[in-house]
Amino acid sequence: MKKFGVLFILTAVAFGTAFGQEKKMTEEKKPAKAESKAMESASWEGYLADAKCGSKMAGDKGEAKAKRHTVDCALMDDCKASGYGLVTGGKYVKFTKDADTKAVAFLEKAEMESDIYVKVTGKMEGEQLVVTSIEAAKHMEKMEKKEEKKEEKKMENM
Repeated sequence: MKKFGVLFILTAVAFGTAFGQEKKMTEEKKPAKAESKAMESASWEGYLADAKCGSKMAGDKGEAKAKRHTVDCALMDDCKASGYGLVTGGKYVKFTKDADTKAVAFLEKAEMESDIYVKVTGKMEGEQLVVTSIEAAKHMEKMEKKEEKKEEKKMENM
């Protein structure tokens, strides 16, 4: 009986050690997967703003402020020097220095005076956005409202 008890304990310890190592190995692999996902390219839509003004546009009313922000303001010397970023989802996401040059180029060619709503493609690197492209984007809300009005007109005409 003692041999059986000792054998049982040794087996339990061996299995516990083996399963513990397997769990540790899978936990070590998880950060690598998270890092690779962080490095994948993605797209965001929001308002292009300089850091001097954009950092004040975070929060619930931030996007309303960002909508009124002008191209002229964003291209002022002190605003240019502060760098650029994207106001989206109530947050201001700063661009990298390299992306700032893309933002300036976009703003210098921009046809709008304010309401600088853009689609930015790139990837997050820490707390900053590495931008590969910036292009003008349409507000989904505006498009949805237009569609609703069209539907209402159709209903009235019936």
